[in-house]
Amino acid sequence: MKKIILMLMLMLAGCAIHQKEEAEKKPMENEENVTENTTEDEKEIHDMEEKELKLQLTVNGKTYEVSMVDNESSKALMERLPMTLHMSPLNGNEKYYYLDESLPTEPFVPSSIHTGDLMLFGSDCIVLFYDDFTTSYSYTPLGHLKDAGDLAEVVGSGSVEVDFER
Repeated sequence: MKKIILMLMLMLAGCAIHQKEEAEKKPMENEENVTENTTEDEKEIHDMEEKELKLQLTVNGKTYEVSMVDNESSKALMERLPMTLHMSPLNGNEKYYYLDESLPTEPFVPSSIHTGDLMLFGSDCIVLFYDDFTTSYSYTPLGHLKDAGDLAEVVGSGSVEVDFER
């Protein structure tokens, strides 16, 4: 198993080097042209791609910074912000909320879940994990809360309102 993981890491490192070399060969795009030739929606998407995807998540008065995964699911979620979700408890390790509309998905089965993981279950269920555990379920990763060591205490045992904003 360790050999497979090491081999995958080496392959990914090689891909990253190749992508960097290819990117260096391409001329830099003039920021002014991007601004002049795009609609307002395209400008917002361009701006989102230019900076790291982040949002603020507030639970019971405590605010956490969330580093979002750069995928279509996270981008679609961020387009809906700000929003407040009334999240319900499940399994003693997560809070969840079913959205009215689906988000794009890129599911995979993580070997383990970590405190502070923000995931999408199916196409419409936002899940905030506040305890580490192993899983066999499929999720689309959305992001991870920074400094979430106290999250279990903050979310408590019942339902909780969670504010999501940029």
